[in-house]
Amino acid sequence: MHSLKLQDTDFLLRTFSVNVYSFIEIALKALPHLEKNSGHIFVTSSLLGEIPQSGLSVFSSTKHALNGFFYTLQEELRTRGSGVSVTVGSLGVMQSLELRAIQDVSESLMGDISDCARGIINSLITRPKTFTYPTLHPNVARFMWSFFSD
Repeated sequence: MHSLKLQDTDFLLRTFSVNVYSFIEIALKALPHLEKNSGHIFVTSSLLGEIPQSGLSVFSSTKHALNGFFYTLQEELRTRGSGVSVTVGSLGVMQSLELRAIQDVSESLMGDISDCARGIINSLITRPKTFTYPTLHPNVARFMWSFFSD
């Protein structure tokens, strides 16, 4: 991804259409059906929707928008007593051979894809408000960004 200043308006619209509006449209169309059966929505977001990283402004902004919409929907559903629940999945970097080939990321900061999948499946059963994976690195990063970002 490139910095926001390097992007044109068409790129922004396409990216928001795929990363935000498509999620919202699917959720809103599914909501009446989910209401009938106390269904569950799991939204795949990113740690970059909570903690900014230089050079990823477009991607990060779509994840911030996604988080904002679905956390608000979560609260609206709770307030009106709906049986539908929402989990926002804040996912970090996952281990893969492809990633290691293009990005220098310490393996200790990456999550295991299989562990993440098990966590997502568990979230479909337990229905937490947020699922964060890998667990340790994002929480440390949130803390560091909150207190030392200046």
